[in-house]
Amino acid sequence: TFTAFEAWRAALGVDPGAVGFHVQCGSRTGVLEARTRYGGADIELIAYSQVPAGAGVA
Repeated sequence: TFTAFEAWRAALGVDPGAVGFHVQCGSRTGVLEARTRYGGADIELIAYSQVPAGAGVA
């Protein structure tokens, strides 16, 4: 969920401006993505959420 993504983003210290957003599956699925290094490891956060019909997201 986007809520869980935001909690992890904040905990890992990822700047909100470094988060990417796009839609897929005919604009029905929203995707948040961020990458960072933490404790010597490369971390990639990805979250998916259904986009409500008629939301006008492209």
